[in-house]
Order: sequence, then C-alpha cells, then structure tokens
Amino acid sequence: MLFAYHKHAEGLHDVAIDKLIFFTEAREDDMLRIREEETRITYPLMQATVGGKMDVTLHDDEGIGIRDKKTF
Repeated sequence: MLFAYHKHAEGLHDVAIDKLIFFTEAREDDMLRIREEETRITYPLMQATVGGKMDVTLHDDEGIGIRDKKTF
C-alpha cells in the first residue's frame, strides 16, 4: 500500500507476517527442497522461441519440480 495511516499500516504488516508464516509452515517440505530460484528457460517452437522464468525449482530423489512458472 503506497499510503496508509500508521495504525492501519501496522495492522497490514501483522496480517502479512501471519500469512507468510502460515504459508511456509504449510509447505515446509517444499521449502526444504528448494535448490534454485528465478531460473530463466527458453524453448524453440516452430518459428518462435517460448520463454519463461521458473520462480522455484525443487529437487529430491524422485526428480525435479517447478513451482509458479510464468511465460512471456
């Protein structure tokens, strides 16, 4: 939020912290498997190149997992 009264901003901060804690605790197994962040990938397809960025790459004994992939 670009502008908020001090008390309102404090409340938003507390809510954001609570949500981050809940998110990380709920996904603890994934958090421990993170090996790469913000990895750029490209793939040639016909007359173009498709590209994107993988926000998080997870590794374990079974292989590699990708989370929150975006394309551009």
